[in-house]
Amino acid sequence: MDFWIRSQSFNKPSLELEQLNSMGWPDRVLARHWEFGFKGQEMLNIFICLPPYLQQVTRRALHAVQIIMADKLARAARDFGSEKLLGNETAVELDLELDRAFHKQQSFGLIKQHLHPSTARRAHVFTSDTMCKLLGMHPEELLARLANRELSLAITEFDYLCYIMFSAWSFATRPGSSFEFSARLRAFDGARGTDCTMTKCVLQQEFDCYGRLKAIKGIFVPMDKADVELDVLDSGRMLIQKHLAAGRDYDTLMNMFESDLFAGETILGMQKSED
Repeated sequence: MDFWIRSQSFNKPSLELEQLNSMGWPDRVLARHWEFGFKGQEMLNIFICLPPYLQQVTRRALHAVQIIMADKLARAARDFGSEKLLGNETAVELDLELDRAFHKQQSFGLIKQHLHPSTARRAHVFTSDTMCKLLGMHPEELLARLANRELSLAITEFDYLCYIMFSAWSFATRPGSSFEFSARLRAFDGARGTDCTMTKCVLQQEFDCYGRLKAIKGIFVPMDKADVELDVLDSGRMLIQKHLAAGRDYDTLMNMFESDLFAGETILGMQKSED
């Protein structure tokens, strides 16, 4: 299939993000997650199912991150100058040509999302062949689900909450650096869509000349047991991996994925286990 069929433009707003904002959660720091194309209700459930005290602490932490981000953006705008450059905020042809370089790359999966810098809303997305294979979908199906915000979460609810919190802090304090973590990535082509691949996920942000986010690139590298055992030695990601693994080895994590996906690592399921 031609490269251009693996890319999609869209601008449909997220109603669930507006609902979350009305509940007092910060919009800009969470927008990139809602703009990706996952089912909004699934992500909304993560936040509304948190215990009241944890909701309060999490909301305050994300508001603090949003203040840090706003301050950095304001300083970048002052440093660059007051006059705005005129131009199209959507993905330009050069950006898409760079994406095309990953069209037939086989060693890792790639999803890249271009955003409107002024609104942080999604403008265009590209996915590679290998990414579609990791998720167990044809390119047309994956792009259609993303465009319609109908893609179920590809990792457990708890993993996704950890990703949101740790990446928010990392990107706010080190905006030019990538964020990495390893998680079980769901494949949707089985009978229940419960097969998974242990995957190293590397997220990299791209900014325009005013320091505004214009794109997010995600690289997903499949890992085997030996890779995972070596990976735990990487001290740069030990904190988030400590939460995601919870003391479990590779075999245990893989064997528990189905139960974690539907019960053990849902926010409600984790509350019941505490009770």
